[in-house]
Amino acid sequence: MKNLNLNLYRSFTAKLLEKLNLFSPECVASNGTKYYSDIWHGVAYILISGMFAELMTYSEELYTNFILKERHGFNKMTIGIYISDKIKEYILTAVIGLPIYYGFMWLVIWGGEKFYIYVSIFVAVTIILMVNIIPNVIMPLFNTYTELQEGTLKNEIVKLAKNIGFPLSKIYVVDASKRSAHSNAYYYGFGNNKRIVLFDTLI
Repeated sequence: MKNLNLNLYRSFTAKLLEKLNLFSPECVASNGTKYYSDIWHGVAYILISGMFAELMTYSEELYTNFILKERHGFNKMTIGIYISDKIKEYILTAVIGLPIYYGFMWLVIWGGEKFYIYVSIFVAVTIILMVNIIPNVIMPLFNTYTELQEGTLKNEIVKLAKNIGFPLSKIYVVDASKRSAHSNAYYYGFGNNKRIVLFDTLI
């Protein structure tokens, strides 16, 4: 199913790109259209191709979560949560993703022969900002994060972090159990400000 979806997506995007090329500057000049923008051309392509890419993955996601994982007792997600997550993803893409793409393309056009310098700076700044925005702003939109309560587990983690020189600042527990029965843990942070997150299925 995955290969079939991938082949369909590739075929679609190829045809879409061909169609969008009808709005190239040469075609616009020949048919008398007065307005054209390379940036908005690219934005339109990303939006349309992304929309169809999403449609191609729905069947696989639904099967994986609500049939395969459900059969083995790992799925805890409801249809309501699935739809809510999708809506949030689309809003975030529009609010954050598209402006980033617009800024990137604007610098490519504005920067001329030295565009790569401006683009490199833009990408570096964007990465630094997103490293802080994603865990502190975006991820809490999907899950609830609470600090790990005082106790043996927290003391042992703090002790281990000190022994290996890990700059641990906080330990969180995330309510991952509302989507899955899988257990996991990860850390994030920048520089000397690292934070550990434990799935509540681990505790």
